[in-house]
Amino acid sequence: MKKRFFDFTVPLILFFALLLQSCSEGKVEV
Repeated sequence: MKKRFFDFTVPLILFFALLLQSCSEGKVEV
């Protein structure tokens, strides 16, 4: 159960990290 939880959250965290990075660079308007 816990492994599946991490398999789901880790890609999600990476996605948000990339999204925040692009926002800080001004490429994405919020």
